[in-house]
Amino acid sequence: MTLNQTEGSADIAERLFNQFGERMFAFAVNAWKFSEDDAWDVIYETLFYLAKVFHRYDVSDEKRLKNLVITSFNNRLRNRYRDNQRKPAIILFDNLDEFEAIEVEAFEGTATEAVTAALNRLEDWERMLLIQRATNVPYASIAQLTGKPESQLKVYHKRVLQKLENIVKEILKETQNASGKKVDN
Repeated sequence: MTLNQTEGSADIAERLFNQFGERMFAFAVNAWKFSEDDAWDVIYETLFYLAKVFHRYDVSDEKRLKNLVITSFNNRLRNRYRDNQRKPAIILFDNLDEFEAIEVEAFEGTATEAVTAALNRLEDWERMLLIQRATNVPYASIAQLTGKPESQLKVYHKRVLQKLENIVKEILKETQNASGKKVDN
């Protein structure tokens, strides 16, 4: 498929979507572990950006077009992933393997043990809510499992994530105090 400079932005975006959309979605969900919503957001952001600036690039052949799309999409995936990593609750819960790799000087055990200890301090329904949302289970299904009203689960989820983060901080602070190290807030 070759695109020409005279096509409108909407036409270009549609043609790019038809050619690359499904593969982009599969890559974002499977390789980057994005939620479906986040994957589509990044895909549309990429395609509309490319449609807008398409005239600036030489895409005279299929290889150049693919390189442009892949490069732009990969950059946006990295940016979204990095932006999501800046949210402490997401780091604490969604990426336990990466979180474990972070050295926490004051804590005597591994970072995973700190999170596990914090999870054990939560109520059963709170743990269930966190686990189910981490795997993108819909709130309606979680409401049936927890017995909590579906309309309140989004608020509960945010509060429980904050509670988990605070408990982890408390555990780390307790460990620092027990080890005699100065605690900086």
